[in-house]
Amino acid sequence: NVIDGYAHERIGDAFIGMQFIDDALASYAQAVQNQRAPVPLLALREKLAQVYLSAGDITNAIAQYDAILATAQNEPYRALIEYAAAKALVDAGQLDIGLSRMQRIFNNYPSQPAALDAMNTLIANGRELDAYQRGRVLYFREDYAAALTAFNEYTATVPLSEIPPELHLLLGR
Repeated sequence: NVIDGYAHERIGDAFIGMQFIDDALASYAQAVQNQRAPVPLLALREKLAQVYLSAGDITNAIAQYDAILATAQNEPYRALIEYAAAKALVDAGQLDIGLSRMQRIFNNYPSQPAALDAMNTLIANGRELDAYQRGRVLYFREDYAAALTAFNEYTATVPLSEIPPELHLLLGR
């Protein structure tokens, strides 16, 4: 029932206000099981993930983020949620899994703000990154000087015939 889902969500909000985290989690979990439109369901899953994180339950938080990613199709939103999951894992000390997710953001969403955050986290953790992809991420964040440096690094190591046409287009803009 749609109304039940919203009622459970509001009850969960009230429990959060009273600092009854376990009760809030139970109410939100019930709300997720009820029928609702896709966007409000994704927003509820985000809220539930945040409560799980604040309670230190990384596993269930990641499960909520992954449930969002299973249906979300909007690239900026996907990048944001993927980054939230990756950061939660890194912050929890699960570096291998978290950095793998950061790498996926860096590779798949270069035009999104989360890609720069992922790139910085990867570099801070000693990961070697492709200079072309670094340049793309920096270009889309309008750091043109750093992008040019990365593109120059890339073109100095790759034969001219293997340079992607997009690099030339980005340089020409």
